[in-house]
Amino acid sequence: MNIDELSPPERRLWEAFPRGESVDLSSTDPGLSDPATADRWGPDRYIRAEVLVALLAGAVEPESGHVAAVRLSGARILGSLNLGHAQVDVPLALTNCVFDEAPHFYWASMDSVHMMRCRMPGLVASGTRVDGHLWLEGSQVSGGLLLDGAHIAGILNMSGVHLINPGGDALLADRLTVDANVYCDQGFTANGEVRVPGARVGGQLILRKARLHNPSGAALYASRLEVAANMFCDGGFSAQGSIRLRGARVGGYLSFVGARLSCPEGIALNADDLAVETDVYCSDGFTSHGGVTFAGARVSGQLSLRGARLHNDSGTALSLQRLQAEEVLLRPAE
Repeated sequence: MNIDELSPPERRLWEAFPRGESVDLSSTDPGLSDPATADRWGPDRYIRAEVLVALLAGAVEPESGHVAAVRLSGARILGSLNLGHAQVDVPLALTNCVFDEAPHFYWASMDSVHMMRCRMPGLVASGTRVDGHLWLEGSQVSGGLLLDGAHIAGILNMSGVHLINPGGDALLADRLTVDANVYCDQGFTANGEVRVPGARVGGQLILRKARLHNPSGAALYASRLEVAANMFCDGGFSAQGSIRLRGARVGGYLSFVGARLSCPEGIALNADDLAVETDVYCSDGFTSHGGVTFAGARVSGQLSLRGARLHNDSGTALSLQRLQAEEVLLRPAE
């Protein structure tokens, strides 16, 4: 890339990269700080995606004694940020940035990736290897977040993320592997199906206060999911559409305390053949409009339905056929 062709904001980023310094292109006008106002941002905030690709692909050598990195805030990214199959050895940290096109990281090998409070028309990271954390906190992704077959060596943080792909896959993460915790809390919402069949989580899976919306199908499709520690679907968790945990494995406890599930025409919670090493709580305000089934499940501790409200006008409200559990607390409110 010819650096003489760089715009002033691109040159700032180019010169900051070898020392890992941050470049903030945010406006001092409070009315233009939100990424939702990106259509009103001027050229002083434009960065071509090809500039980011060149830096991340090694066009500039790190400065001695410094850790090179792309650290950028408040920019509008023009064009396609395509790092497919690339080897990226430096951190990528983008905050309050807006993408005109969906970034493509498929089958790339990357250092830590932080894309916080960004707006993207999709994100393709199928088969990607992230050697640090993948941090998407507060971002909005339309058109689908693809993490199928990806491997994240650290944390996957999707706290406060909004996924928007009604009628399609809001999150496609079949066979995803995360070595640490997965956070889908603090206002996480998904309009479309959240798919994690066959995924493996090395720590906790936290969907506390998450809101899932896919009334015509599965809100959460998690058959054969493996969670090494605890799984939280509580604290205000709600789902319109079915929750499918058939054949899943949870190494700690599974909490649906106070959760609100709705799938009036079918099975709201399918936990057939589920295995949980301690307790399962569908209690203390848990409500289900649609059937709940734990047929063939194995719970090493207690399965509690204390205070639950179960409704299924079209069939069985609760199935515990072939359930193995140390104790079943069957005292639903209704």
